[in-house]
Amino acid sequence: MRGHGLVSHLTADPPLDKSKDGSGAAAVTAWTDADGRVMSAIVTSMKSSLMMSLENHESAKETWDYLKGRYVQNSGALLLTLMQGLHELQQNEMFIEEYYTAFNRVIGPFLSMSMVPKCEQGCSGCCAKKIQFIERFLIHQFYHGLMSDFEQLLNAPTTPSILLKKRVLVL
Repeated sequence: MRGHGLVSHLTADPPLDKSKDGSGAAAVTAWTDADGRVMSAIVTSMKSSLMMSLENHESAKETWDYLKGRYVQNSGALLLTLMQGLHELQQNEMFIEEYYTAFNRVIGPFLSMSMVPKCEQGCSGCCAKKIQFIERFLIHQFYHGLMSDFEQLLNAPTTPSILLKKRVLVL
């Protein structure tokens, strides 16, 4: 949604036409059309068995809030399970692309629960250092599960930066 400039549909309420002459109606209509596209993207990205639970929601924000409340669990038990899964994940017979996909399946929920700070104005750079540390940690976790054929990656002069760039992490 961010790439299309529509992320506000997940976080903000729709605009209201408070003008007496109806001059804000066009903005409300445009917002409603865009909100429909966002809702469509949410629904089409779900399993069909879950779609019916969304029929009573009238906006993307309402839908998103419902899904967050129902499916996002920030519990210590879930975090421990994800960390164990991350630690136990091994490439074994998988191609490297398959292993990376499996790694991302575990790391996605893990990162959504992680307490990564959002840098604020006047920050001394500590937030960036924390993000770099988490990124290095996750890359080494990725290396941990690779077959020994890839051990030379650990001695590379630069560490790839592939994990946190795809996600926005905010406290």
